[in-house]
Amino acid sequence: MCAPCLSTEVDITDGISKECSLVQCNGCLRFQRSTGAKGTSGIYAECPLESLDLMALCLKKIHGLNKDVKLIDASFIWTEPHSKRIKLKLTIRKE
Repeated sequence: MCAPCLSTEVDITDGISKECSLVQCNGCLRFQRSTGAKGTSGIYAECPLESLDLMALCLKKIHGLNKDVKLIDASFIWTEPHSKRIKLKLTIRKE
């Protein structure tokens, strides 16, 4: 089968989460990197919008990006600043 026909038959994004949640402090606007031990709030890091640090944090939160799927490209999609949403455009390849 040729590549265009194969892409209509097979969904390589199956198993990859379409949404995930990031925790952001309302006071200092830092993002939570990891959860802490029981009873603690975890480690927060300053990640400016559209920075590489924020991109890495977002990619770590996406379930399903593993050895079966190769990440080719990732970029931010513009959203309204007050919407509190971060959107990513991912280009993936599955062998």
